[in-house]
Amino acid sequence: MTLPLDLGILIEPNDPVVTFSEVVKGMELQKYFVPVKKQGRTGYNPEMLMKVIMFAQMEKIRSLRAIEKACKTDIRFMWLAHEEKPTHTTFANFINQELKENIETIFRDINEILVKKAKIDLETAYIDGTKIEANANKYKWVWVKASRSHREKLFHKITKELNRLNESCLVYEGKSFAVRENYSEEDIMNVIRWLAKEMKRLEIKRVNGKGQRKTDLQRYFDYFKEHLEKLHQYNEDIKICGENRNSYAKTDHDATFMRMKEDYMKNGQLKPGYNLQLAVSEGFITCVGTYQNRDDQGTFSMMTDKLHHHYGAYPKNVVADAGYGSIENYLDCKDKDIRAYVKYAMYAKEKEKKYCTNPYRVENMRQLDGSYVCPQGKSFILMGRKKHIGRSITWYTDQYACENCENCPVKKACTKAKGNREIEVNELGRKLYLEAKTLLDSEEGIEKRIQRSIQVEGAFGVIKQDFGYRRLTRRTLENVNLEFHLIAIGYNLIKYHHLMTSIVS
Repeated sequence: MTLPLDLGILIEPNDPVVTFSEVVKGMELQKYFVPVKKQGRTGYNPEMLMKVIMFAQMEKIRSLRAIEKACKTDIRFMWLAHEEKPTHTTFANFINQELKENIETIFRDINEILVKKAKIDLETAYIDGTKIEANANKYKWVWVKASRSHREKLFHKITKELNRLNESCLVYEGKSFAVRENYSEEDIMNVIRWLAKEMKRLEIKRVNGKGQRKTDLQRYFDYFKEHLEKLHQYNEDIKICGENRNSYAKTDHDATFMRMKEDYMKNGQLKPGYNLQLAVSEGFITCVGTYQNRDDQGTFSMMTDKLHHHYGAYPKNVVADAGYGSIENYLDCKDKDIRAYVKYAMYAKEKEKKYCTNPYRVENMRQLDGSYVCPQGKSFILMGRKKHIGRSITWYTDQYACENCENCPVKKACTKAKGNREIEVNELGRKLYLEAKTLLDSEEGIEKRIQRSIQVEGAFGVIKQDFGYRRLTRRTLENVNLEFHLIAIGYNLIKYHHLMTSIVS
């Protein structure tokens, strides 16, 4: 007789699964699952399934079939699974039914343990993002501007058909359908119902095919039915895109077409993707965001709010590149009492000597009293103010024009305008950019800028290169959020393991 073998004694003390078990030991895994009474055979222990899935992420195993195989062949997975052999279908159902709703809570709870064990300082957050291609057909898309344009043309067609219908079929009844600039689907349905009712009253049978002659009423019926189908499709397209997107992929409605860093054809091709954001502190991912925004500016406030939600406080310092530098984000940091080490668009350009010493640069023409005078001594006159509406605030730019550029000997070097040179000055933005520049150029700012490229860009480098995470496998925003959180959990766990083993050695 052979006694059952304790697989744990065969595992090396410095193996990643040992570190993983120590971290998970501090979690109350049962709180993530709602016990359900089922008839028939007893299912797999959800805590066991969760441990196997999270350790698989730590081992950079994303395929569910590969996890199923590991439970049969890898002694560490066999130990975690108590020598049970769940199938890939079991793992898929568990992820969709149990993990999807709780993944952000699980990520936060694991991070709370790691923060205590690794003594992670959360005062400074390094934020960056990347666009990753979605699991969607890149040749099937919908542009919301095209849908709006086609809908306007359809409205003109409907108006034309209604006018003809009113003149030809309703003239003897003293009745007519209202003609408008825009039509709802219900408006078209009312026309179709009336036509169907009239065809039934006159006992007109619908005919189709070659050699069959349609009556006028049937022609109108077919026209408006076709118009209704198109109008419904255009309305759906506009609704799916929403207010903040310009496109969506037909095979993944949540994916937005955007430019990727990996441009293999070198033609600026747009591809369906998601904007994935990370906040990193001392090498650990502290916050994950999955967004549909094509730019990074709109995600900044949401990321800082998420950090506050996870850890109960905003970070004291936030470091980010020029993609996040905007008036709204600087003001948002002021409201949240955050020191923003965030570059603005012209920060790198202002480091160039040729640009800084250019006498025709707007900033170099500014006088101590706030007025502007060109190198030839001509004053700029305030012509008006221009209103700018952002995502959350409204600001203004002052518009100036030179008093006289006629016969100016240096006009070609100063401006390309045919008339007098015009400039726009954003006083609010200028003030915020100067404050940001002071922070960025300080000793602490220089150190944080260096650390940003190491910390958050290093995290993306590991995820893309070592984890092989260059394209999404799941579809829809909710599933992509689940997938990226699992990747972040695996990254943090293996990071903690390397930290612990380096301390021991």
